[in-house]
Amino acid sequence: MKYILLNNSDDSIVEEADSSRFRKTGKPPTLKSEKGIRWLELVVVNPDMGEGQIKEGPVVSISDTTYTRTFTVRDLTADELDAAKDTMAARNFENLKPLLMALNDGSFVPDSDYTVDQIKAKLKAVQ
Repeated sequence: MKYILLNNSDDSIVEEADSSRFRKTGKPPTLKSEKGIRWLELVVVNPDMGEGQIKEGPVVSISDTTYTRTFTVRDLTADELDAAKDTMAARNFENLKPLLMALNDGSFVPDSDYTVDQIKAKLKAVQ
């Protein structure tokens, strides 16, 4: 179990701790209000993300006993999917560019019996 130490004045985070830190009981001590801080149980809602989805958040909610971070998952919009495809195409082009350049300038001839080292050397020369 996880716990979070908050400032009473503004709910800002002071520290996060695992229950193993509190050896005797596994729970943090109850603090007097004069200290200006309090321990709450930390709950994280973090759903799995599928293909074509994006994770957003977290949204934080605080009760008397818990501090909850909630992430949400939503489907990517058509524009976001298109942007992801553009990014992937640019990345793929950068990886394939030396091969395409070697094919275009004639330094690499398909169906030739090149060794792996010869192919690497030809592609290195184009970069």
